[in-house]
Amino acid sequence: MIDLRTINRLRSFESYADEHYCYFNQRNIGGDYKKSSVLYKLINHSYNKNKERRLFNYLLINHKNILIGDIEKIERVIQDILDIYDGENPFFEIIGGKFKLTGLGLEISKIFNYKKFRKDPISKVFFEVINVKSYIYCKAKDISKFELDEKKYERTFNHYLPKVKYPFLSVSMYNLIPVCSFCNNIKGDNEYEPSDFNYPYLNSVDVNTSFVTLNTLREISPFYLSISPNVQNTSYFNLINKLNIIERYYGQYDKIERFFNSAKCCSQHYVESKIRI
Repeated sequence: MIDLRTINRLRSFESYADEHYCYFNQRNIGGDYKKSSVLYKLINHSYNKNKERRLFNYLLINHKNILIGDIEKIERVIQDILDIYDGENPFFEIIGGKFKLTGLGLEISKIFNYKKFRKDPISKVFFEVINVKSYIYCKAKDISKFELDEKKYERTFNHYLPKVKYPFLSVSMYNLIPVCSFCNNIKGDNEYEPSDFNYPYLNSVDVNTSFVTLNTLREISPFYLSISPNVQNTSYFNLINKLNIIERYYGQYDKIERFFNSAKCCSQHYVESKIRI
C-alpha cells in the first residue's frame, strides 16, 4: 500500500495541483478561456430551471475546490450540491440494476471531462509526481517481477467517489486513485466510507507483502501469501476482502512457479529481492 498522505506535502505535488487546475482552465493566446475549459463551459451554461441555475452558479464559484480540493472540501461540495436538490442526487438513476447518468449528469460529465484527461499527457504526469511503482490497492504491478519479460501496465484511475454518482468529481485530483484494471472493475461504482474502505490520501498503511514457500526454493511447493500491515486497520482489511486481492495473488501461481524454477540459476540475494514485494 502506497502512502499517498505524504504526497500532499511534496512541493512537486503542489506544482502538479496548479498544473492540474490550469489544464482544465486553459486560455487562448489572447487570454480568454478556451471553449473546452471547465470555466468557459460553466460560464456559458444557461438553464431556465431554478435549481440548475443555482447548481451551475455554485460549480462556477467552487470549481477550484472541486478540481484540487482535499477530501474535506470535496465532502463539503457534495453536501452543498445535495442541499440544492433537497438531499436527492440528480446526476444518476438506476436502470436494470445499473447506475446510469441522467441528462444533467451527462452534461456535467462533459464539463469535467475524464476521457479528455485520460488521453492527455497530464494524466501521465500524475503518476510521475506521486512516483507510483505499483498500484495503490493491490500492488499488482509487483507481480510482474515474476515474469521473465515484464508487461507494461496501463495507467488506470479509480474514482473513490464514483463519477457516475458525482460527475463533477470526475477529474478531481483527490478523487483519482491509481489502480489496476482488475481493482477498478471490482470496485466499480460502489461507494464506501473511508472507515470501511481504505482512502489512501487520508489513511494509508505501510504493508509488507511476501510469498512464502513451505519448502526450499529449489523444490516447487505450495506457498501462501503473507500480508503484514504495521497497524491493525479495518478499512485496509475490508479493501483486501472486497477486491479479492489474496485470491487474485494465488491466481498468479504459474508466474511464481516459473520464477522459482528460474531461481536455480540466480543468486540468493536476487531471489530474495524478488520474493519480497
